[in-house]
Amino acid sequence: MAYQSTTFLIACFLNWLIQVHGIDQCPCHTPSLCKPVQIGPRREVVAFSVYRGLWKYYDWTHLTTIALFEEQLPNIDPNLLCYAHSHHVRLVPKASFPVQQLTNKTHIDQWIKDKVKMIKTKFLDGINFDIEQSIPIISPEANDLIKFVNQTTTAIHSAFPGSLVTFDASYWPQCTIGHCYKNVAISKIVDFVITMNYDEEGSLIASANSPFRNTVYSIHAYKKAGAQMSKIVTAQPWYGYNYRCLGILIDDICVNFSEKLFLKNVAKLFKKMKHGLITRRNVKWNIQGNDDSSKSSIEYGEIEKYLNSNKTSGSKWSNSSQSPYFNYKDAKGAIHQVWYDNPKSLSIKYSYAIKSGIRGIGMWSTDFPNYVQYPKESAAMWKCIDTVLKNSKP
Repeated sequence: MAYQSTTFLIACFLNWLIQVHGIDQCPCHTPSLCKPVQIGPRREVVAFSVYRGLWKYYDWTHLTTIALFEEQLPNIDPNLLCYAHSHHVRLVPKASFPVQQLTNKTHIDQWIKDKVKMIKTKFLDGINFDIEQSIPIISPEANDLIKFVNQTTTAIHSAFPGSLVTFDASYWPQCTIGHCYKNVAISKIVDFVITMNYDEEGSLIASANSPFRNTVYSIHAYKKAGAQMSKIVTAQPWYGYNYRCLGILIDDICVNFSEKLFLKNVAKLFKKMKHGLITRRNVKWNIQGNDDSSKSSIEYGEIEKYLNSNKTSGSKWSNSSQSPYFNYKDAKGAIHQVWYDNPKSLSIKYSYAIKSGIRGIGMWSTDFPNYVQYPKESAAMWKCIDTVLKNSKP
């Protein structure tokens, strides 16, 4: 009886601690798995997750970090934390910050305090900055962002020694579509930046989402701008784009714009240049004014479905972009062209990235394959990472 009373009192005391200090109860059978992953610099394989409960289908052989949206944390299976930490894989929340508050010290201090508390209470391993808001080329916000990132990084590293702080950066170290962040300067503050090597092309003419040449240019540009290669991770797309073609020209070129739309896009382009969102120097990276109704993103799982339906042209290959694509007709008879990445195109880019000496590779998103319906095709996406890393020097 005394033993039961003591056990009850201890349980009450622990619940009181949890409620008072706001710390969640460790969901793992082994309490040490609720401690942050403590491991030094290593080759990174970063998975961006939109969390659909598919983590059991991942290949955990080379994974090092999983980035999840902060808003998803309450709905995540607690077993994910235990499993990830048992494989020395970090879990970090993707967190955004309103750029209009970059000069608001009170707001910044509270934001950092909240993030430190979140990391502590959820047993996480750091934070991933996901700030995709417009900052003009010449603006104080660019420098304010550096100060903010530095303050946050210092606070998190101080509160959690060995934690990981990363920043999602554009594939170009300067400006892309108004995102004029000083990415190289930021890379020197955080543990590493993750270049988002997707949504790079495909405006008025259907084309690759992430051509191999752009990955090459991206890495070279960061290096030339002064970034340490050990501070760069490239994230490649596990999705593509579906274009509705107004016509197919010679060499299988899918045109998806009208004369009216073209003139409208040119007007938008000059307006962006006038307001300092882009410059002549980076115009080639920023012509993104296609009609939304003629272009839509498509996940790899849906692409697998199309290719297995035998209602397409079959996968074709573009030598210029080192990317696959296929054509099909919809129910109304309209021609579509789908550009995407597959194990072949990803292997080319991942292999080049690793050989260039950067910190690692990643994907957006690891939840886009259809693991249940197309397990073989989904496994092949992970296998290409395994092959690339096994064939490269550590």
